[in-house]
Amino acid sequence: MSSSTTARRLVLAVDALLLLAPPVHWIVSGAGAFWYFVIANLLVTLSLFVLWALRDRDGGEEQA
Repeated sequence: MSSSTTARRLVLAVDALLLLAPPVHWIVSGAGAFWYFVIANLLVTLSLFVLWALRDRDGGEEQA
């Protein structure tokens, strides 16, 4: 497994934790919930660009 594959999996795991883990949402409930929503979605959007850059660094899409 290449380092970029590991990096992709790490990015996807962090995205899943930010958006799908209910305990994280419960911790920031209340007034901070709006900012958590905005920042989490911004980070996930930025991670798409990271994944895109990793793909380009490897020379395109991998063949299975």
